[in-house]
Amino acid sequence: MTFLNPAILFTLVAAAIPLLIHFLHRTKFRNIPFSTLVFLKELQQQKIRRIKFKQVLLLILRTLIIILLVLAFARPSLRGSLSGQLAANARSSAVIVVDNSSSMTCRQGKEANFHLAKGKAQQIAAEMQPGDAVYLVSATDTNRTTHYPGYPDFTALQQDIDAIKTDYRLTNLSAALDKAQQLLRSSAAINREIFVLSDFQRTAFSGDSVKKGDPDIRVVGLPMHSEPVHNLAVTGLKIVTTIFEKDKPFELEAIITNTGNEAFGNKLAQLFVNNEKLAQTMVDLEPGSSIPVNFKFILNHTGFLAGYVLLEDDDMETDNRRFFSLYVPQQVKIGMLAGAGYDADIIQLALNPGSDRETRPAVDKITATQLSAANTAQYDVLALVNVAEIPAEAADYMVEYVRNGGGLVIILGENTNIQAFNRILPLLGLPEIQGVMGSLQDERAIISLSSDDLTHPIFLGMFESENARFDKPRFRFAMHIQNRAGCDQIIRYSSGDAFLLEKKFENGTILLMTSGMNPELTDLSQRTIFAPLMTRMFSYAATWKYARQQNYAINQALSEKLAANIVQNDLEMQRPDEIIERIEPVIRPTGAWLEYTATDIPGIYTLLANNQPIMQWAVNSDPLESDLTPVAETFLKDRYTLRMAARDADIHKLILENRYGVELWKYFALAALVLLIVEMILYRAGDESLTEKIK
Repeated sequence: MTFLNPAILFTLVAAAIPLLIHFLHRTKFRNIPFSTLVFLKELQQQKIRRIKFKQVLLLILRTLIIILLVLAFARPSLRGSLSGQLAANARSSAVIVVDNSSSMTCRQGKEANFHLAKGKAQQIAAEMQPGDAVYLVSATDTNRTTHYPGYPDFTALQQDIDAIKTDYRLTNLSAALDKAQQLLRSSAAINREIFVLSDFQRTAFSGDSVKKGDPDIRVVGLPMHSEPVHNLAVTGLKIVTTIFEKDKPFELEAIITNTGNEAFGNKLAQLFVNNEKLAQTMVDLEPGSSIPVNFKFILNHTGFLAGYVLLEDDDMETDNRRFFSLYVPQQVKIGMLAGAGYDADIIQLALNPGSDRETRPAVDKITATQLSAANTAQYDVLALVNVAEIPAEAADYMVEYVRNGGGLVIILGENTNIQAFNRILPLLGLPEIQGVMGSLQDERAIISLSSDDLTHPIFLGMFESENARFDKPRFRFAMHIQNRAGCDQIIRYSSGDAFLLEKKFENGTILLMTSGMNPELTDLSQRTIFAPLMTRMFSYAATWKYARQQNYAINQALSEKLAANIVQNDLEMQRPDEIIERIEPVIRPTGAWLEYTATDIPGIYTLLANNQPIMQWAVNSDPLESDLTPVAETFLKDRYTLRMAARDADIHKLILENRYGVELWKYFALAALVLLIVEMILYRAGDESLTEKIK
């Protein structure tokens, strides 16, 4: 225990006043015998004993009353680790930790928790005294190399508190508290304290913090979370459709989560593409539950499309919108390297049967020498159709093309040099050719198709039902390739070998067909499935790189290899806030790369080359930031010895209690009042007249 007003303690000498009065006013008794009052003497002895006990008790009570009143004026305080060395003007070192994550935008009434936190931080700054060292830490800055200067000028501190902005990065209060502890460990001040103003999300704390907090550093939490919380969040997006074609159906799945503690009913969820509303639905959700919501619409634009799913306003608006990006090619461009025979002509006829529609795939026949980085960049798909072999240099360009997101279609045939292809296929993660099935000479050797996966994106929308079956073509000749891990068999022969398989290779995709189109070897081109199969295959290979789930998070670098023909242009990044920044490619041994790290706000980031969009990314906040469940106070107490204050705590009183302990003067004053009442009752009790007679 210590006293905030110790100077008053000298008046404790006043406790001797009742004792002095008692001795100065003692009554002198004279013995007057009464021979006829024998029984009165016995009564006198009993009364005298009672009166003496009463006088001693009154003396003790009056002394205690004076002592308690003096102690109350001395303002006693209690704090377990603090001794009486602390004076009211002792120097202090304090760290103010302000949670500026997006979860703090959750509102209490009309005011966001973040603004309430900054107001409390200003009050703490106003309580600081000259000579104190104060530091300001935000909850999202601790993952960066940041200098934290002390504030000898508290005006500058208050200005910096005003300047704090909300940040979309994931909250890390564990790191913020560890940083605050580091700042205070070297301080020689008697008072070392941390004030944390946060909603104390459970997800903001890691269970593997570096070590337990210093018990000599006092940590006070000022909770900013509100009750109840009404909040729906878009916590995920998944593009269901994998072939993007103009005027064709498109499907998107959004995950909607109720992260509050109140049920929602009939809340509107809307889908926008290029700021045009294309679909909407109603959502009903219980607290803590999630549901998938599917949006179906018609793609009516080509090129780069920016979209988002939007929820109605609630207590936290920053998680009501989640972005996605699409690219719908106006025309799929195919660079086809073809061998001898009719295969290429048959495929080209299937892709473009004389129609003048601009949306039909455009096929350019190229040679092996044209397989260079500069030339292949103009194509959405490369196709190898019944070629014998590929020069090593051309194969390297092809591998790099797929690695960077290009689509590759390989159609083997009777011209295929097995040994040459077996040097290339492993470079693409594909199994080697183990031989041939059937015969080029034997017309009786018939191979049929056995099973197919109609759930694959190539077949989606091709048939009216998943149980549909098509007229199976027959083959006299095919390459024998066994399946391997990482390859998806889409269609198989009756022998179990793959007729059509898919391999995801880094950022690109590969479709491998193990038989050609030669009418003398197969009737595939005469079947009704042929033309739609070819169209869907090439469309899928062309647009898969835009359909793959690139879920970029806030502060995640956008890293893409740039084609040689792009590097020569003026490159700029258009941010979601409409700011345009000039971009300089990073030159590496593997080529020129885009490395953009300023993804600090959610939205659409577009790379421009000579003012034309060439790449686009959707960046979103981490859905963990929408989890508003508070951390258990027992964890904070055990890990950081943190004491949680009331949300509406008086800052001045809180700081006094934190530095000097809990003041006990009111309890001492109350005890003195109670003893005074007891003294008055005791004094008036008994037969005073009889006492006088005895005297």
